[in-house]
Amino acid sequence: MEKKIKDNSSGTFQEIHDTTVFLETELVLQDSMSTDIVIAHKLKKGDLVLAKIVDQRDIAQYLAHLLGSKKEEKIVPLAIAVDKIEVDEKKVKVYSVFSPRVVGISILSLEDKVEIVKKEKTGLFEKILSFFFRKKSN
Repeated sequence: MEKKIKDNSSGTFQEIHDTTVFLETELVLQDSMSTDIVIAHKLKKGDLVLAKIVDQRDIAQYLAHLLGSKKEEKIVPLAIAVDKIEVDEKKVKVYSVFSPRVVGISILSLEDKVEIVKKEKTGLFEKILSFFFRKKSN
């Protein structure tokens, strides 16, 4: 896919190529319900999930290594935010952005239970208290 952008310095248009790499990924699923689980069709943009890069192409394996998802031939899940969700009557397609131009795509059933990484929320009051009462190192 080519896009045209305007070069403001000369007033001409130049063509650039869309070089987004899409990687096949799997989200970490759970069998039982708990507070850290969300049903696939209820995922929302911004939810933090655990994703494994399972794409077998050479470029995918190289990117998995660079991103830290592959350690000594073992696939390690990465915490990543959901960017977009497409739901139809049979499946859920989840898009997650690993870095600019590197997007993971996972396809799940509607009722798959996806593990969510909890985000710690610290209020302003707790931040102020922790600043004044933090332990000093000797």
